[in-house]
Amino acid sequence: MVSYNDPVSRPTGNEAPSDSIREMNRWLLECLDTIAALGSSIQTQLLQQGDVYGIYDAARDALCRLIDFHSIGFVFFGENGLTCDLGIWYPTETHDELTQELDHQIDKGVFAWALNQTRPVTVPSVFPGKRAMLSAIASRSQVSGMFLGILDETFIPDAYLKMIAIILIQCINAVENADLYEKINTYSQQLETMVATRTRELVDAKSALEKTVERANAMALEAARASAAKSEFLANM
Repeated sequence: MVSYNDPVSRPTGNEAPSDSIREMNRWLLECLDTIAALGSSIQTQLLQQGDVYGIYDAARDALCRLIDFHSIGFVFFGENGLTCDLGIWYPTETHDELTQELDHQIDKGVFAWALNQTRPVTVPSVFPGKRAMLSAIASRSQVSGMFLGILDETFIPDAYLKMIAIILIQCINAVENADLYEKINTYSQQLETMVATRTRELVDAKSALEKTVERANAMALEAARASAAKSEFLANM
C-alpha cells in the first residue's frame, strides 16, 4: 500500500541521491499500479451492466491505497443544481460524521470555493486534529458533485493530490459511461418491445386479411353456385 504516512514511501531528505531516486521510482510505479488496478476494476463493473456503485467502490479502494482516510463520502447535486446531499459514504457508520463535515464546509464557504478548484484541496476539519479533503467530481461536460474525505492532520505531498485527481476523473468518466450504457440498454429494450409489438400487429393484420379473403372467396363460390342453380332451374322450366 502506498501511504503518505509511511516514511519509506517518500524521501526524507537524508538518503543518498540514488536511494531517493529509487524510492521515488518505486512510489511512482506503485501509484501507476493503483491507477491501472482501478481501470481494470472499473471495466469489470461496466461489463456487469453498468454497476455505478461498484465503480465508486473501486474508486474508494484506489483512494485508500494512497491515503489513510478516516472516512470518505461522495456528494451529489440535485436535478435543479441548487441542492446537494451525501449520496455514498464509507464506512457505513460515518454518515452523520460526514454530513456534519459537509454542513460545516458549506457554512464556511469552502465547499463553493473548492468547486472552482482544478485539484483536491485540504482544509481544517470541524473535528479537532483532522483535516477535510474536497475535490470537485467533474468531467468535461458537467460537475456532478464533490468528493469529501476526512483524514489525520498531516502533510500531503502534491504528487498525491494529483494522483487523487486522476482517480476521481477516472471515476466520474466511468460513471458517465455507465449512465450512457444504461440509457442505450433501455433504448434497445424499448426498441425491441416496439419491434415485437409491431410484428405482432402485422401478423394479426395478415391473419385477419387472410380470413377476410377466405370468407370473400367462400361467398363468391356460394354466389356462383346459387347463380348456376338458378340458371339450371330456369332452363328446366
